[in-house]
Amino acid sequence: MKALEDKAPDKAARAPAADLAPKLAALQGEVETRTKANAEADQALGQRLDALQKTLDDRVKAATEAVQTATQASREAAEAGRSTAEAATKALDRRLQEQAEKVAALDKAVALRAEASTVQAALKVVTADRIAAALDAGVPYAEPLATLRKLETGDTSRIDALAPFADKGAPTADQLAAEFRPITDKAAAARKAAASKDVAANGDLKSRFLSIADSIVQVRKVDAPQTAEAADTDPVAKVQAALDSGALLEASQAYAAMPQDLKAQAGGFGATLTARAAAAQAAQALLSDAFKGLPTTAPAAKP
Repeated sequence: MKALEDKAPDKAARAPAADLAPKLAALQGEVETRTKANAEADQALGQRLDALQKTLDDRVKAATEAVQTATQASREAAEAGRSTAEAATKALDRRLQEQAEKVAALDKAVALRAEASTVQAALKVVTADRIAAALDAGVPYAEPLATLRKLETGDTSRIDALAPFADKGAPTADQLAAEFRPITDKAAAARKAAASKDVAANGDLKSRFLSIADSIVQVRKVDAPQTAEAADTDPVAKVQAALDSGALLEASQAYAAMPQDLKAQAGGFGATLTARAAAAQAAQALLSDAFKGLPTTAPAAKP
């Protein structure tokens, strides 16, 4: 009996130990399962982080390349603009240098020791003479006119009168005479026809024969100047005579006195003649004033 009592507690202690083993095994399995799941989750998270890192790296690389491309384009544009500006500056410097050389040569040609006023007066004479010669020759004179406009500080009305013909040249007196001649011939023919009609209607037989004979035998060269008698009696002939002699101002005044119907036949000739006469008058006045501006005595040489 005592032996049985001694074995009873040991059996009771063993019973719970036998129940704990399955639980420990189950717990161990759950721990292993969770450990494996955590490892897989860590691996998936690492892969996702790697993918995000790669995407971020790609975007940073693309942005860097875009910035580099834009920077290079800006640098190239700046270089191109700098080159263009340098070329324009060099061209301007060349032009300024050429102008400076021309002015220096002109100053030296006029007088090395001349006063500034003397140089300007001499330049006015040379420029006004060039304009007058070009006007008579019918060639352009825009450059000397621009120079004279800078030198003339007072009334510019005479410069303005020369402006209409500066670029293309003015018609010469001979050209104006040839242009007006058809109008003169037409007016003379009309006057002669009216006289013949008057003789036919009111004259005697002798006057009629003389009128017929005059119309048959009277021949005049086309470019021959009008006679003084015709110029005194006929306003158109007066204009033609003045043009033939080169008196443009007189021709312009005679044209202003012509009847309106004859002016209508001439069209725009009157405006051209008036402008040309005004230009000639302005050129002569400018040249005369330029000579008056020259010093009467040469300046004394400086020791």
